[in-house]
Amino acid sequence: VLLQAVLQGLVAGVAGIVLYGIAIDRLGASRAAAVSPLSIVLAALLAIPVLNEIPNPAAWIGIILATSGVVLASGIVSRPRTDEARM
Repeated sequence: VLLQAVLQGLVAGVAGIVLYGIAIDRLGASRAAAVSPLSIVLAALLAIPVLNEIPNPAAWIGIILATSGVVLASGIVSRPRTDEARM
C-alpha cells in the first residue's frame, strides 16, 4: 500500500506538474491549457484496446467535441496570413 501511495502520489503527481510546466514553456499558456482536455479523450481511446471498452454514442460526441475544441483553440486550423495582415 505504501508503494502504491508513493507511486501515485509522488511520482505521478510530480511528473504531471513538471510535464505540464514544460508544456507551458514550449507551447505557451493558452495552447497548453487548450491541450489539457485531450487527456480525457486519450483515456477514452486507450480504453478501447486495453479494456475492450467501446464508448457509447454520448461519449463519442464528447470525444469529437473536445477534440474539435482543442483543434480550434490551438490554432492548428487557421486562415493563411495575407501580406496585408503581416504589416
